[in-house]
Order: sequence, then C-alpha cells, then structure tokens
Amino acid sequence: MLELPADYKVGAFAQRSEMFIEQIQVKTISLKNFNSSGKLWSSQEYVVGKINQSGNTLRISIQAKFYDETNNLTSSYTATYRCYPE
Repeated sequence: MLELPADYKVGAFAQRSEMFIEQIQVKTISLKNFNSSGKLWSSQEYVVGKINQSGNTLRISIQAKFYDETNNLTSSYTATYRCYPE
C-alpha cells in the first residue's frame, strides 16, 4: 500500500507543497523519438514561460515545436494554461 506524506496535495498540478507549473516554469524541455533501428524519427521542444499571477489565477504559456527526422520544423503552437490554486 502506498502511503503519502501528510503535506501531499491531491490534484492535477500539486506535488507536495510545490505545484507542477512552478517546477517547469522558464525551462526548455526537449524530446527525441527514435525508430526501432535507433535512427531519429522526430523531436519536440517545449519552451515554458514564466508564471504570471492575476489575483488568484496563475497563467503560464508553453510554446510547442515539432520537428521531422532532418530537424526541419513541421509545426508549432503556443498554449496558455490557467491554474486556480487553493
């Protein structure tokens, strides 16, 4: 049986006392996908902005970039996520 610490908060973005969006802010996360032969198949890059707070609402923007096997940009988008911490 898994026992959680007393300060553990259950929720989509909570991990102990630090929220997930606080852990990833102002970071670049790169992922690479390889085929079964070990050759690069595609990659993604996520550029995470800084948290902006307005009242009780936190917002963070994430720019996603997708590349093919020759590292050519195939698509990109930016999404803004909102969080309402307790």
